[in-house]
Amino acid sequence: MQGHIRRRGKNLWAVALSMGRDPRTGKKVQKWIGGLKTLREAQAKRAQVLVDLQAGTWTAPTRLSTGEYLERWLQDYAKGACGPVTLRGYEAIIRRHVIPALGHIPLARLGPQAIQRYYTEVLAREVKREGGMRPVTTTTVHAHHRLLRTALGHAVRWGHIARNPASMTNPPRPARRKVTVWDSEQVRLFLGEARRTSRYHALYLTALLTGMRQGELLGLRWQDVDFPTRTATIRQTYYRLGRERFFKSPKTTGSERAVHLPEAVVTALQQVRDDQQEAKRFLGDGYAHDLDLVFCQPNGQPHNAHNLTQRDFRRIQQQAGLPLVRFHDLRHAHASYLALAGVSPKVAQERLGHATPDFTMRVYTHTLAGAQEKAAADVEAYLLGRAESQPEPDGIAS
Repeated sequence: MQGHIRRRGKNLWAVALSMGRDPRTGKKVQKWIGGLKTLREAQAKRAQVLVDLQAGTWTAPTRLSTGEYLERWLQDYAKGACGPVTLRGYEAIIRRHVIPALGHIPLARLGPQAIQRYYTEVLAREVKREGGMRPVTTTTVHAHHRLLRTALGHAVRWGHIARNPASMTNPPRPARRKVTVWDSEQVRLFLGEARRTSRYHALYLTALLTGMRQGELLGLRWQDVDFPTRTATIRQTYYRLGRERFFKSPKTTGSERAVHLPEAVVTALQQVRDDQQEAKRFLGDGYAHDLDLVFCQPNGQPHNAHNLTQRDFRRIQQQAGLPLVRFHDLRHAHASYLALAGVSPKVAQERLGHATPDFTMRVYTHTLAGAQEKAAADVEAYLLGRAESQPEPDGIAS
């Protein structure tokens, strides 16, 4: 195949490629690559296209803009492949951030430099969070990168572009969030304050002693709790997006699991069940939202997770004088307690419902880092019979 160079206007050139004949009409089919500013640029483009055609890597240029493509990607792929929470997040990133910055660029001309500049600009912004305006984190920018890399990867597979420009960028490394884990005394302070001042004590106790996710706790049904075997089976999670509330199956097979309940949790849940039955008798027809939920509002409706955590969970921590943590940190805390108790990572993975042991091992490694000194001393004592004496500081007699 030979490409032909044509002049288009006074200062523009184009490469015309003959693509054979249309099997339906028998007419010749040509592809045009235009917008080339000099004859030398057109010659270089023709040479590159011919090389790509020979290698089978050439892709016909698309007329889609980046914004048009990303909207199509949301409709054609993300809407069917992603859950509602993930889809809502993708839509927010694409429509609020990516399209205003990159949407006007033709998809075929979107390069890694433009995407890299976008990362830098996003990182320089501030967003409104609790406590005022705060800088955008590298974790947020990395989430934008993962989304662009995925969406543009489909553009390559669908034949819109030849290479994925997002894969050729260097996004900032996401910062690992430091998780505060309460010690046993702080846990007792929290649970004591919750018992005295909150009607959600059983919910917090179950979170700390089982490691369930918040959505798993709020979606837990009585039919999934087996008191004789002391187990709770995770079969659904609860989500709320704006005014929309829905239940869905766990997103991974590992998340759907049976969790053994300690005796304290069993006792607390039995009290919750008794209180619910009393509320049903008292309210009668007023208990109109019986969804069989273990943790719910007094009339049976699902909890508003945001109100629960911001109004009650945070208040208890402040009144108890504790370091502030997120509700999800109770799950990380449970993983740490398992590690300190000597529970194997495999058992912890099954209990927590992690898809792979990788995250479980990262938690264990972080939690047990402080035990290295004791481990070294124990090995020394085992091999040598006793720890060798350490030199005393100057001025102190032995």
